[in-house]
Amino acid sequence: MNQIPNYKQYLSKNSKISQKVFLLLGEEESLKQDFINEISVRHFGKIPEYRHFHHDNPDDFSAFITYAGTSSMFSNAKTAVFSGLEKSIQSSLNNSNLNDLIENLCDDTMLFFRTSSNSVPAVLKKIPAETVIFWRAFENELSEQIRKSFSEKKIQISPADISLILEHTGRDSGKIAAALEKLESYSESQPVNSEMIKFILTNEKE
Repeated sequence: MNQIPNYKQYLSKNSKISQKVFLLLGEEESLKQDFINEISVRHFGKIPEYRHFHHDNPDDFSAFITYAGTSSMFSNAKTAVFSGLEKSIQSSLNNSNLNDLIENLCDDTMLFFRTSSNSVPAVLKKIPAETVIFWRAFENELSEQIRKSFSEKKIQISPADISLILEHTGRDSGKIAAALEKLESYSESQPVNSEMIKFILTNEKE
């Protein structure tokens, strides 16, 4: 059984992209959008037209099928993204529509399916897609990233206060990046301390 590559491995091994259908696994949602943008540009050679659909909206599956299955009058490159697909194709009709879409996919279209699961959901296993996984980094790796970020800007911070930041953000890289931006701006190159972190990140804690 082939191991599913993570996004860094996939990007490093595939400078040119011919595959048009991708399944993105894993909890690290904040990195998926950057990956979609990069893969789309590598495939089309330019930034494509883009739309994102979600299973929470009951009308989005049919809208996704229509959008992805129709050539655009205004662009020869478009990307359609669907989050939570496994929750929308439980019915045989939706499954059939999806299979038809992929089999007859237009040359100007790429599809990306996003799921927070770390393994391929059973209902998605038959989809002919390139699968990539987005693992969340371990806390020690994130601590080092935070330390390095502040160090590069010559801002002092203690290991205890780095841990306090992670208490507020969890291991979500998107939340961490936003928190660091706020703290770096607020500190004005002064040392970051616990009072500052609690004041700035009160609403960030999971």
